[in-house]
Amino acid sequence: MEKVTAAEGRKKIARKTYIRSSFDSPVFDQTLAKLKTTPGWKTYEVPSGHDVMIDMPDRLVEIRLEVA
Repeated sequence: MEKVTAAEGRKKIARKTYIRSSFDSPVFDQTLAKLKTTPGWKTYEVPSGHDVMIDMPDRLVEIRLEVA
């Protein structure tokens, strides 16, 4: 097993978005908490299952239009 490292190219992206759906996941909860205070990130919490595009497609479109 090799550790996966993120490419440096992501640092060039000025605005990043994290959408957290409400299914139970401590790992994603920790990620959301971290990104809420990280410059350059906009976070959203959506009351849906894992598949936001299926559970709440209209809300997903709203978010995508807002961050475009």
